[in-house]
Formats: sequence, C-alpha cells, structure tokens
Amino acid sequence: MAALAASMCSQIRLVRTHSELIASDQKLDARIAQLISHLVNRMFEIGVAEEPTFAELALQTAAIEASGAGSMFRADTGRLLLDLTKKGIGPATRQNLHAMLQALYPEDRFGGMHELAWRLFLEAEYPEDGETSRSAQICRDLGEMKPERWKLWIRLLKLAPIRKATDAKSEQKIREALDRIGREDWESRVASWCALLQQPESSPLERQGQILLRLIDEVRRVAESPQPQPTSQLPNGTQEVLKLLREGRHAGFEQAVEYTKQRGYQLEIVEAVRQYHDTLHGSVTDQARRQHVGWWLWLEDVMPIKADDCWSSIVRADLRDFTGARKKAWMELIGNMTFAVVTNPPAKWVKIAQSALSKIDPEDFRNQIRRWTEPFKSDKPLRLSTPGRDVLRCLIWDCSLCPPDPELDEALASIGKAKWKNKESRDRLSKISGPLNDILSASHPEGVLTLDKPVPKTYDPQAAMDKALSEVLKSQPLGDRIEIHPDHIFVRGERDHYRIGMDGVITRRSGRHVRVNMDALPPYITQLVQPAIDAMDLAQGMFQPNQMRLFSLATILANDEQWESAID
Repeated sequence: MAALAASMCSQIRLVRTHSELIASDQKLDARIAQLISHLVNRMFEIGVAEEPTFAELALQTAAIEASGAGSMFRADTGRLLLDLTKKGIGPATRQNLHAMLQALYPEDRFGGMHELAWRLFLEAEYPEDGETSRSAQICRDLGEMKPERWKLWIRLLKLAPIRKATDAKSEQKIREALDRIGREDWESRVASWCALLQQPESSPLERQGQILLRLIDEVRRVAESPQPQPTSQLPNGTQEVLKLLREGRHAGFEQAVEYTKQRGYQLEIVEAVRQYHDTLHGSVTDQARRQHVGWWLWLEDVMPIKADDCWSSIVRADLRDFTGARKKAWMELIGNMTFAVVTNPPAKWVKIAQSALSKIDPEDFRNQIRRWTEPFKSDKPLRLSTPGRDVLRCLIWDCSLCPPDPELDEALASIGKAKWKNKESRDRLSKISGPLNDILSASHPEGVLTLDKPVPKTYDPQAAMDKALSEVLKSQPLGDRIEIHPDHIFVRGERDHYRIGMDGVITRRSGRHVRVNMDALPPYITQLVQPAIDAMDLAQGMFQPNQMRLFSLATILANDEQWESAID
C-alpha cells in the first residue's frame, strides 16, 4: 500500500512537471489521467496519504478531469479530499482546494465536491480583500458577526441538506437553531443573501451559493409548517411504542395493538405503524406480518380516508359515521377477519359471524351491502387493496349465512361486472372468485366471476431494444438531455442541439450534418465502445439500426463541450 501511495505521488509530480500536456489534444495526457484516476480509486484501501500528495492532486484535478479521467474521478477525489479536510489541513492545501473548486464546473448533482466546498465555507475566516465571489461576500457578513452570534448561525448552516433530504429529526434541529437566532434576524439577512445569490451573472453559481439557497428554502418550509406535538406530551406508554416501531421491531406493533385496545388509535402511532408496514417485504414471515399490520391500519379511524385508494374506502367511511350500538355491532362483524384464502369459511369464523349478524337488523345489513356494492356498477375503474379484498371476501361469506335474498344476490352479482384500475387489483380479486362463485352459481349464474387473462403481446425484439436503450440513457448523469423518439434521438448538448437518425446520420440545430470521429476519443473509450458496436453489427446485420452506436453517439453529443475535438 505504501508503494501505491508513492506511485501516486510520482504520477502527480509527473503531471505537474508536464502540465502543458494536460487537457491538450494529446494521447499521453489521456493515458496519464486514466492512470491517476485508477490510483485515486485505490487510495481508499490505504487510508489518507500525506497532505502534500493531496495538495498536488487538488492542483491538477481540473486538468486531469478535462483530459478524460472518467466519471468516477471527481467523486473519488471529492471523498478523499473531504476525509483529509476533516483531519485538518494547512493554509497552502486549503488554497489549493479553493483553486480546484473554482476551476471545476459546479455540477448539478450534490456530491462530494459540494460537501467539501461547504465545509471549507463554514471553516473560512475573512476572505482576501480581492475576492469578489458571491459566497465570499456572505462569508464576510458572517465574519463581521460577534462570536456568540456567529456560533448560532454556523450551527444552523451546518444543517444544510447536501446529500440527503431533510427528515423529521433534522427539521426539529432547524426549528431549534432558528429560534436561537431569532426569525427577524434570519429574515433580514437571508433577504439580502438571496438577492446577492440570485443576481444574473455570466458565471454559474458556485457550490456554496447553491447549498445556501437550498438551506434557505428548507428553513422557510420548516418555519411555515405546523409544529409537531412533542413526544413528551403524548399519553403514557406512547414513547416506548414509537421507539420500538422506529427500530423496525415487531414487538412495537404488538404493543401498538394492545395500546389501541385500551386508548383507541393515536395519530402518531398510526403513522409509525404505517412506516413499519412499508418495511415488511421479502421473507414469508414479513409477508404474513404485512397482512396483519395492513388490516390493523385498515381499521384505524384517525387518518384521513383517501377514496381512490381502494373500493373499501366507502366501507371505512360508513363505519366511522356509525354510532352507538349500531357501530359496535358492525365493528364486531367487520372485525371478524380471517386471511385464509379458501372457498368455504373456517368453522371458527362462521361461529363468530353468526353471532355478530344476529345483532344487526337484516334490513340494515341488506341496505349496506347494496350501498357498498354500488361502485361495482359504475364505469369508473376501481382499486382493490389487500385489506379491501379480505373485507370483500368476508362480506360475501356473511351474505351466505343470511336467508335467501334476491337483493343480496343481485348486489353480489355486480362484483363480477366491476372494472379495475390495474393488474394488481384484478389479481387480488381473483383470490375471492371461489367464495363468490360458490354462492352465485345457483341463484345468479350470470354474476359468476370470470377474469379473462389478457392475450400476451407478440414479442417485438426491436421495441424491446428501443425500450432498453431508453432506460439506459435515462439512467445516465446527462440522461435528461436525451429524448428517444420512434425515428430519431434528440440530444441537447452543452454547445448545440442534435438530431440522430436511426441510420446514424447526425444533424445540428442549423441543419448542417456532423459526424463523430471515434478515433479522436481517448483509447479507454474507443476500446470499450467499438467492440460492442462491431458485435451488434455482426449479430443483426450491417444495415440494421445499431443501438449501441446510437447510444454512444447520444452520450458523446450530450457532452459536446468535453468531446468537442471528436465532433467534426
């Protein structure tokens, strides 16, 4: 490992000695840049090397990147230099880092370089008098504060969201930091800072300014949002339940069930259970738990009901409106749940259902079933969740326990006529076709549920290839600059716009034809791309659209500023 660090030092010295080669139209500079990129990637295995090595790296990073070091070079370099900065650096290295950040184009993606720039900004003392950047002027404003005020502002600025979105915990920290500063002081200062940062200038806004604007937006959003109820003000026992649920432990859900039986549903607990429910995927145990947790959430009565989430929203809304003995009887009936996917209900379930039905007026039961099945007659497509499917199956069984009733049979027959919004809803409905058809086959055979499987589409290899190409391009860092159309690809480059025909003909926005000279690209690109292009030509024929060639052309043209020398 020590030899690797020494090798990197020698490479950096070589670059500095022959810096006139870097970013020129030479093959040697690309090879040197490629080697240094590999070495930087391996540096994570040996830890932080000596500070002078990284100072040299910072000094040459912009030139190395411009010569084609690869997409990961900037990210690797940012992480290494950030680790070095956290351990402490000298004034000379700090100056080199500032020079590097000014030379690199401030990309849109917030990554290691943004985090490095923000750390240097927070640690900065007074900038030089000649420094006129927008962030330097803000740095002067911070430096002119009294030490006590400066500490309060730095505490808030450290909460800037760089790599991840603001969560509930960081929102609370923002509120606390903002209260210490005082909202009046905050608003007066950020008003002038925003005016400064948003001035139209020819050069793009530096990373520090980008991060500060994002922080200002987050602070304003948090300040305008309602203050959440502190956990300490919740009823006794809630804190322990919330803690277990946030840790993803099923014991937390079991305690939430018992807690709810005693005190009813609590909004904070319901939200925590909902988040826990979203984590239950994968194993058989998780799937079983997900069904039980989902049913508990279906029964909750404190969160707003979204009518379009599931057909059963109409049932949930009516249950909430019921009162007194009527509500108690209906909740006893609906709460009698079994997850067994069988045609005939289990004997234990039947015993409880018969007892619950005896407490509900038969006319009330008939009217509610007719009301709840009314949406199935509409032309509006419906959704069916897993708990909604289970409710529907149990209601069908409840109807089978009642004396013969044409109105109930007619209501059940409408289920087979329903239109469903997506495949998931249709698949869930198929799980209850057994009990429904068993009941309807004698009285209303026309209502028997049939779910015709859609005829699979004929496989189109060209369409599949086009779709794969589109997905790959969208996943690229500059994928938003590339649009896939049936007969061409449209590319928004940094310098110009291009239309690539499926035959590979490229046209500029002006209408002039251009071509991409692959031989002018660095060897590490041509050695990777050209064999893939040739292999596809051999596989499908020379006169078919070569998707790999189109993909390569689109990617190069999207980076036309970097690969200008290869575009004739």
